[in-house]
Amino acid sequence: MGSMNEKSQISSKPVISTDKDIRRATAITDLLVQPLGVLPVVVGDPIRPVAIGFFQQASPFLSPGVSVTALRRAIGAYVHSKRYYLSCSQPDAMRHVNRAGFAGGSNS
Repeated sequence: MGSMNEKSQISSKPVISTDKDIRRATAITDLLVQPLGVLPVVVGDPIRPVAIGFFQQASPFLSPGVSVTALRRAIGAYVHSKRYYLSCSQPDAMRHVNRAGFAGGSNS
């Protein structure tokens, strides 16, 4: 039996995406004119924390005729998931930027 310290340590392994995570990420991507490059695409891709202000960064890429409310809800479902929170809580977690190069900072 390990010590209390061993049990309470957080793993620093990347949190990998499941089918449910991919569905949430795809719900965001489907609303945009191009993928942003920070969301998981296939099961097993890492779930990476997105930059603060991700909604504002993604909004210019909204497909014509899609409401900002739909994008806000899709992003909300993704970032409020348990596995996303877990990825943000990793000791070496870092906020990631999209392909367009929007700024992001560390999560510490």
